[in-house]
Amino acid sequence: MTTAYLILGFSLVAFGAMAVTALVWAARAGQFENFKAGSESIFDSGEPIGEPTDVFPGMKRSLLAGSPTRAMKGPPRP
Repeated sequence: MTTAYLILGFSLVAFGAMAVTALVWAARAGQFENFKAGSESIFDSGEPIGEPTDVFPGMKRSLLAGSPTRAMKGPPRP
């Protein structure tokens, strides 16, 4: 049982060290400097930023315009 506790403790320390190392690397590499450019890079030139354009099968696009949470609930039930 002592061996299991040692392995668990070592694993937690190793995981924490890797997490800190990853955060330090990301900060030094500039990953946290410009969030807006990264978020806008997923849109192409024909897709409006901030407007939902995806629809579920059988759902009318007009239902998306008024409510951003409506897109997550799926099509209306009859």
